[in-house]
Amino acid sequence: MRSGYELLMIALSAPYHVDLNRAQAVTDKVDLALADESEFASVLPDCKPGVMPPFGNCYGLAVWVNESLTRDE
Repeated sequence: MRSGYELLMIALSAPYHVDLNRAQAVTDKVDLALADESEFASVLPDCKPGVMPPFGNCYGLAVWVNESLTRDE
């Protein structure tokens, strides 16, 4: 995700899709948009394209995690 020039992550279970309206409400970002994989390339240099770990905080990114992941073993 991106808000202006700021990149951030929202971690969801694979079957879910990002609802931009809900994401904007949760993150308090009014200009939230889906980011392209290429936008993350310089931030996640040790990750292959299309592979994004949900640990954006290790790369200096803000991360929001869907509550459903807390119930996943």
